[in-house]
Amino acid sequence: MIGKFPGAWEFVRVNSGKVPLWGASTHRANKVFLHILSWPAETLRLPPVKQTFNSARCFNGAPVQWKQTDGGLEISIAAGQRDALDTIVELTVEKCKWQRRLIRGLN
Repeated sequence: MIGKFPGAWEFVRVNSGKVPLWGASTHRANKVFLHILSWPAETLRLPPVKQTFNSARCFNGAPVQWKQTDGGLEISIAAGQRDALDTIVELTVEKCKWQRRLIRGLN
C-alpha cells in the first residue's frame, strides 16, 4: 500500500509555501518505508503520527539523523549520501496489536 503522511501537504504549505513532493511511504508489518524522492530542505519534516518509532536506517547504509517529537518527525541524511533517485528510510515501530492501526495513521 502506498500512501503519504496525513497532513503533509498542510504542514509543508504552512511552513514553506510549497506542495510536498518529497515522496511516499509504504509499509510491511512493523516497518514503514519512506521513499524520499525529493528533499524540500536539508531536513525532511513530517507531521506527527500516533506511533512511536524505535529506529531509523537508510537502505544504502548512510547514517540517518532522526528525531520524533510531539511536533512531528524530522529526518536528515547528508546530501552527498542520499540516493539520486529514491532514498529509502526504514522506520521501525513497536509491533501493533492491529497492523491496520499503523496503516491508518500513516496513509
